Amino acid sequence: MNIINKVENWGDVHHPKILDLIRVLLGAALISKAWIMLEKFPYIKDLLITETRMEVSASAIALILNCAIYSYFIGGALILLGLQTRAAALIGMPVTVASIFFVNILAPFMNAEISIVALQIALLFQFVIIGSGPLSLDRFTDSMKFSDKYNP
Repeated sequence: MNIINKVENWGDVHHPKILDLIRVLLGAALISKAWIMLEKFPYIKDLLITETRMEVSASAIALILNCAIYSYFIGGALILLGLQTRAAALIGMPVTVASIFFVNILAPFMNAEISIVALQIALLFQFVIIGSGPLSLDRFTDSMKFSDKYNP
């Protein structure tokens, strides 16, 4: 048996229902973070253009911000619903890790948000391993039985 299958099976067996509540809260936090970034998009873009020490064009910064916002929206929604949670958490981890570096570039002495982002990274890593849990759309769709009359 493959190591990935072993980890997946272990995560499916050892999953208390309280982690589903934590998964829903993490998804809601990622969606709210994306919403805030979307509302503050011009300010964040101008701040990154003026305060960054890297030579990056304004269109590249806007593209990076757009990708981060949409990955937070889509990943947060998938995690909130419990649909493809492992994939959504795995895709969301690099974006969240990159946000730590942008926070440190802009405000190196303010560590208030770094602890929140570190908690998000830890929870994303946890849900990559344990999956979505019993109260999720993944389990709901797995338990549905389709009749053979609709299968070709």
